[in-house]
Amino acid sequence: MSTSKFNERLQILASLSVLAGLVFLALEIRQANRIAIATTEITVRESFASSNESVYTNPEIAALLAKARHADAMFTEAEHEMLDYWLGRMTNIWIQIDRAYSNGMVSEATLDVAIDDMKWTSQAYPALRSKIEDWANTYTSNSDTRMYQEIQRILDE
Repeated sequence: MSTSKFNERLQILASLSVLAGLVFLALEIRQANRIAIATTEITVRESFASSNESVYTNPEIAALLAKARHADAMFTEAEHEMLDYWLGRMTNIWIQIDRAYSNGMVSEATLDVAIDDMKWTSQAYPALRSKIEDWANTYTSNSDTRMYQEIQRILDE
């Protein structure tokens, strides 16, 4: 076998090796992305579960939210603080999901769940409407999110 034929075969083998390496790398990146997306979806669901657990394991918060179902409810200063932080927790979850969606880390279905949860919260707890409005007016840095736009739409209704 001549040297040129040997070099030609060696180049073909090297090219095939590079191609195989690139295919393997692409598969690894795809798998890593799928793992990252699944992890984000799980984290989102755990955030919702943690929020739900904070209500059903804490009679004080449960009673406070039951009170917030009435538009004319009156709250003490301490209750206002609890509601502010509870609503802050929820809006952080909703915005987290919105940001994850815009970065391709959760599905549109998950974003829709968050939007539905936000709508339900605003309807189920009419006493929180002013707090939701305060949040929307204060945290305008989130104005580029679908969640913020949905909150604005609900407040305009």
